[in-house]
Amino acid sequence: MTDTPYRIAIVGTGPRGFGCLERLAIELDRSPVRRAVHITLHDPAAHPGAGPIYDPEQPGELLMNLAARHVTAWSGDAAELLGARGEALLDWLGRHHPRWAVGDAYVPRKLVGAYLGAAFDVLLGRLPTGLTVTPVRAEVTDLRRVDGGWSVHHADPAVDRRVDEVMCTVGHGSWSAARGDDPYASLAPGGGEPAVASPYPVRRALTSARVPPGTVVAVRGFALTFVDVALHLTVGRGGRIDGIDELGSTGAPWPVYTPGDESVSGLVPWSRTGAPLLAKSGPELAAASADLEEDWVGLRAALRAVDTDDPIAAIVGTLAHAAEAALVRLGAPVDHRTRGMIGALLDPDPVRAAAPDLHDGPAALGAMCRSVAVALGRRAPDAAWAVGEVWRRGYPGLVDRVGHGGLAEQLRPRFAALARRLERVGFGAPADNVARLVALAEAGTLDLAHLRGASVVSDDGRLVLTGPDGSRTVDVVVDSVLAAPGADHDTPLWGPLLRRGVVRTALGTSGIEVAPDGTCIGRDGRATPGLAAIGRVTEGWVLGNDTLNRTMHTETAAWARRVGRDLRVTEASERLSVRTPSAEPLGVLP
Repeated sequence: MTDTPYRIAIVGTGPRGFGCLERLAIELDRSPVRRAVHITLHDPAAHPGAGPIYDPEQPGELLMNLAARHVTAWSGDAAELLGARGEALLDWLGRHHPRWAVGDAYVPRKLVGAYLGAAFDVLLGRLPTGLTVTPVRAEVTDLRRVDGGWSVHHADPAVDRRVDEVMCTVGHGSWSAARGDDPYASLAPGGGEPAVASPYPVRRALTSARVPPGTVVAVRGFALTFVDVALHLTVGRGGRIDGIDELGSTGAPWPVYTPGDESVSGLVPWSRTGAPLLAKSGPELAAASADLEEDWVGLRAALRAVDTDDPIAAIVGTLAHAAEAALVRLGAPVDHRTRGMIGALLDPDPVRAAAPDLHDGPAALGAMCRSVAVALGRRAPDAAWAVGEVWRRGYPGLVDRVGHGGLAEQLRPRFAALARRLERVGFGAPADNVARLVALAEAGTLDLAHLRGASVVSDDGRLVLTGPDGSRTVDVVVDSVLAAPGADHDTPLWGPLLRRGVVRTALGTSGIEVAPDGTCIGRDGRATPGLAAIGRVTEGWVLGNDTLNRTMHTETAAWARRVGRDLRVTEASERLSVRTPSAEPLGVLP
């Protein structure tokens, strides 16, 4: 039996990379193999376990988009490895940051990153015998097949590795690189930096030198990244929003924004659709929805069972029925207008799906105000809340039904368009953050008059945001539309793999196609030995990768089982070859 360790490279050490290491440790602890396993963790980030989105060094005004009660680094059976239940975020906060140890709190992402880093340290201290780990703090630039294994290449060849197997979990860390050149570089007459091509990390990208105090900032994109940009350039610059803590109290006034000396004077967002982010349910409404758990179990089962010639129509119909039923169960009025709004929000045809009271300046602000009022129980649940809630609650069923080729090729773009529209309805911002945006708008700092169909041009040395509803001179442009998930031939790391045919994108999507255990599928339709991927690069083939939920997807656990099984099969084969005498050659007949 060989004494050489089996070598595995995990590329990317954010939450997904942590999950792969944890599942493999559990697998090897359950059914140990005699051959040593050595894992190298490849990531330029300074904080293993956290990844760039949960960087512990980012400012405190950037908040989670998931309530604290739902976050844990550990899978359900990690106790087998740890000897105790894996500590969830709430438990950790109770020991280190008790102010935030509230189930419904939307915690600063820096604290979540510190928690994930602590979990990573715990895992490294509990690895089973024979499993060793070495961090390689460098960005992987290429992967090449070599002698039955893989060569892992970096900008510095001194840290290159030869391994038997690669698991690639790179997600958000590739966004800024994938965008390429600054799309607004041409706006700089005579040089200068009028544009910020990517807002992350905000401490380096949105400095006072690049975005000076008192300037008017045009921001491309009006989704979750815009929230980060807006809060960092206002609250993060010494501004204050009073009244957030009283939002849930009956009769409490709307929060009020007071700018700081270093704050910007204006934020002017624009986006392709002009649709706003809506608020997630506050504690009371979330509790009321939880009381409908039997309904949600039935919804998920119904979505998994969809089997028709037009599955998207069946999915939409199932969601619409569940949305109306949820409103009835909660005692909210359901009339012709409510049903029409549910239908408009869920319309899979993007041309027809322009719900008029969710688009454009004053209407968008009104929709945001209503969503906060609904989320905090100040007004009855409405169609927008109901559609968002059934999308959230039914999502695990959709992940199972749609993922891994669950839709025919020609239907995948249609479903992807529906999913993109419902992101801001179902997976919008916490009510507190939507209320902060409303406070910025009511103070005149946030200008929503140019939300839809605008663009920025250079006019005689000035930057002008212009669109159907007029123009406004701005000082700086921030691009908060980050690169889409998936990959193409220009995507760092994945582009060369696509061109060489060792991976392929799933037809009708830009997602890398993988088997249920994460193994990449090559151009020829066959599995590529020793190369696996999970997470954002597979989006479109796999649904819903941007989550900390450890139960939503099964690819990580399936990959670890497959690696463990392959090691055990190899050992059994080697033992058999040692014990079985070689056959003697037949003699020559006289």
